[in-house]
Amino acid sequence: DLTNIAKQQKIPLIKIPNILEPRSSLTFVLGALIAVFSKNNLIDINNDQINDCLSINKSLIDGLQKQIPSSQNLAKNIATKIINTLPIIISADYLSSTANRWRTQLNENSKTIALTDNLPEMFHNSIEGYESKVFRQTNPYFILLTSNLYPELVIKKFNQLKSLLKEHNLPYREINAVGNNKLSHLFSLLTLGDYISYYLAIANKIDPHHNPIITNSKSNI
Repeated sequence: DLTNIAKQQKIPLIKIPNILEPRSSLTFVLGALIAVFSKNNLIDINNDQINDCLSINKSLIDGLQKQIPSSQNLAKNIATKIINTLPIIISADYLSSTANRWRTQLNENSKTIALTDNLPEMFHNSIEGYESKVFRQTNPYFILLTSNLYPELVIKKFNQLKSLLKEHNLPYREINAVGNNKLSHLFSLLTLGDYISYYLAIANKIDPHHNPIITNSKSNI
């Protein structure tokens, strides 16, 4: 296998734990990539940033455990809000990939349709559809992933979007990324999104690990 080949050829190897499904190993993969890229000076991440990221994520996870009630558990609270809705995750800049992760986790874990959109791009197209009857019938719920590290223009656009959503009576929830750097923002929001998708699955009495349609489609290839 690849492990033996790497050892024989003396090629550096990082092994990722073989856990339930690929989507559950994302943090292991990201951690490995960060280590490799940082060691080879391809990205600029220092120990202070990593320590901040680890500290914030640990604190966040402690507050998202199942014994914590919804009133104090952000993931449970948001999951409750988006039951029987069409979640639309809005992001920008370096958090766009995080929004995509939220969408796919809601798809696979919660078995629900979710959409993503991006600022400032959506101000050039999708906002024109907010008054559509068809759109209103989907019971949309906007989740805004915001950050104090966004460019100034993007921050202004988020403020503009919030005003627009209020004007059109469209529900939304703003989630501010926490931490002192982009790495902390990225990992904390990834963690929160994963927990939300899990609690939404539980609320809908759905097994978050079982994906029969995806499994069947793969077996038919």
